[in-house]
Amino acid sequence: MGALTSKPYTFKARSWELRVFPFYDLFSNFLIPLRIHIRCNDILRILPVSNAMHTFWIFDHVRFSYDSYQFQRLLNPFAIRNKFNINL
Repeated sequence: MGALTSKPYTFKARSWELRVFPFYDLFSNFLIPLRIHIRCNDILRILPVSNAMHTFWIFDHVRFSYDSYQFQRLLNPFAIRNKFNINL
């Protein structure tokens, strides 16, 4: 993986297969404009809108917030059982 490659999005879709929807960051007080990339009703990535006038940065909890909705982490926790000796 490269330094500028998002690991959850890697090799999932091509840019021309995605539909882009404008949205705003509701987690912060700044209401940063976002682009949500969707394919087949699944959110694949969330990126900030970059203009010539303004460059916006978003937090990691905003960028990867769709992961908890897609994989249902509450029902299927992501844990390595043998390493931590967790009995699930």
